[in-house]
Amino acid sequence: MDTSFRAHVARQVLLIKKQQNRKRPLDLTKLPKRPKGESALRKAVISRILEIETETRYYGGVECEWVVPKKRHSEMVLYYLHGGAYIGGSPATHRYFISQITKRAQCSAVVIDYRLAPENTFPAAVIDAVKSYRGLLESGVEARNIVLGGDSAGGGLALALVQELKKLGLALPRRIFLLSPWTDLTGSGSSVMTNSKIDPWLNSDGISLTAKLYLGENDPSHPLASPLFGNLDDCSETIIFVGSDEILFDDSLRLYDNLARIGIRCKLIIGEHLWHVWPLFPIPEAKATWNAIASFLNFGLST
Repeated sequence: MDTSFRAHVARQVLLIKKQQNRKRPLDLTKLPKRPKGESALRKAVISRILEIETETRYYGGVECEWVVPKKRHSEMVLYYLHGGAYIGGSPATHRYFISQITKRAQCSAVVIDYRLAPENTFPAAVIDAVKSYRGLLESGVEARNIVLGGDSAGGGLALALVQELKKLGLALPRRIFLLSPWTDLTGSGSSVMTNSKIDPWLNSDGISLTAKLYLGENDPSHPLASPLFGNLDDCSETIIFVGSDEILFDDSLRLYDNLARIGIRCKLIIGEHLWHVWPLFPIPEAKATWNAIASFLNFGLST
């Protein structure tokens, strides 16, 4: 099936940026400084435009953004871990996407502002995820009302969190949804090579470099860094969205195969001719996915 015109335009923009980045490879010694913070005025204006209310909260000592749509009828809470290759991203960068999900599901969300590399290497992000999830439980939110979500690095982090919750004897979230999860930091998936020419955004050198920034001196095959190699027994029911053209396609495919093999209720949805974390883009193909995620959030996988 052909993609929409807007998806075609977005793809071309990504391709242009990818080609520009090839001419100036990532220099690990000259990473751009992150913004120190978001002004209260900017946050208020954007929240008003998106028809949501936002509030900074701390769960387990970790800063988070609490998001509530104007209409909230569901008791479900989306606990979300943003993507950004472990070196970027924030609740602010994902606010548009979160607003679309919470409005459709009529639920609240908590987006975790976990520590980023290279200042904070593995397992800092995992520690923050565990602390904030435990803090959410201690605040009175029951695990049966929590849906765990994450995109890209945040998707991998979500699965690392599940493994740690099991070790600690903490209740797992009711459901999990993942967008193009980065589950294998060793880069062993065949799609890293087979999709290298058709992926309009990612390249193998880039993911290898950012993996090194996150890992420091740690083993990339560690199950909390590459949850594809971890123990996901008793994992909650899971839905995975992935683009057919991304180099991390096999990260999702192999994850789905692993979950299905051990009897976890799961579903894999492939966006044909689409790229990494495409549901985060304002394209028609994403809107159908937002609706699917909202339905899953409240009702789970259909029988």
